[in-house]
Amino acid sequence: MSFKVDREKVEQKHSLRWSVDAKAHDISIEARFAPISGSGGRSDSGAASVLCPATRKSAQSDTFRPDCCGELILIFDNTYSWTRSKEVQYQIGWL
Repeated sequence: MSFKVDREKVEQKHSLRWSVDAKAHDISIEARFAPISGSGGRSDSGAASVLCPATRKSAQSDTFRPDCCGELILIFDNTYSWTRSKEVQYQIGWL
């Protein structure tokens, strides 16, 4: 799941808040930020910085103030528990 961060929000110094809630059981959650490279307007996921390392939790939230345009990437991983399905709710918004 990803969320684009545009120039207007960066210039206005807004903070980005995200939260994840896994209903019944835990799930691995990781957050990364990939800056947009060049004039093509595409994010470089290989240059993404880790905001929150992969951690097994049932809920997590954080705030991040980007200093450039890019893409917030939330990674949900349930491979360690493939016999149990998960329902995940997430929210992303500007403060």
